[in-house]
Amino acid sequence: MIRSFVTALMLAGLLGCSRAPGRPECVSLEEVKLTTAEGEARGVVYDPYPRRGPAILVLHGDYGLDDIVRGHAKRLADEGYVVLALDLYDGKVAKDVEEAHVLSRAITEEKVKAYLEAAVSRLARRSGSRVGVIGWDTGGGYALDLAIDDPRVVACVTCYGRLTTDAEVLRKMKASVLAVFAGDDAGNPPETRRDFQDAMKQAGRDLAGMKVYDGVGGGFMTPGPDRKAGPDDGKAAEAAWEAIDAFFDERLRK
Repeated sequence: MIRSFVTALMLAGLLGCSRAPGRPECVSLEEVKLTTAEGEARGVVYDPYPRRGPAILVLHGDYGLDDIVRGHAKRLADEGYVVLALDLYDGKVAKDVEEAHVLSRAITEEKVKAYLEAAVSRLARRSGSRVGVIGWDTGGGYALDLAIDDPRVVACVTCYGRLTTDAEVLRKMKASVLAVFAGDDAGNPPETRRDFQDAMKQAGRDLAGMKVYDGVGGGFMTPGPDRKAGPDDGKAAEAAWEAIDAFFDERLRK
């Protein structure tokens, strides 16, 4: 059973309104708890008004559900998507990379799977439409895992996350995938990216794009408080969002 612990709040002044053609007038915010076999998962639902479109699950990276990731969720809601930003850390946000590693390693696979299943169910019921997922860092790996495991997910964006390179595993997936990488990220070197691309082709799955942004390191879209932004981070993030917006528009709206 899924229940909310805060009544939906119309926070037009705080969250912002838009009168641009084709965009929602306002976005409401609702904090929710999702009851699972592994405990209660927390999340924030961003709901566009009056135009409610497909749904997107947002998965934070190593640092947790911080203001940057919340901003990404709000950005997607401004485009008309019903968005659930899931908190895998139960309210904790890392202050540095060491604490981020501790938090990311503390969550179990069983907990993540239970939280993700509940989140997709919440979105599927709320939007009554297609569900997409996007994640960064650790969340990028979980986004791909979810797309493999849950046929309700039809569009997946994995941003510099762990990649599955086993074609037999990928063959179970129904979703289209857009992969976003930092050119200077040692975690996903060219060899791994190539293996993933080959495995997707062998599995017969839809790889909509492999976007590699040179001159930036991992975390360029989701920097932690102890990460110094590089000179090309902003430009790369803007280009990545253009690709992400086009991908979700094509796979979720049409």
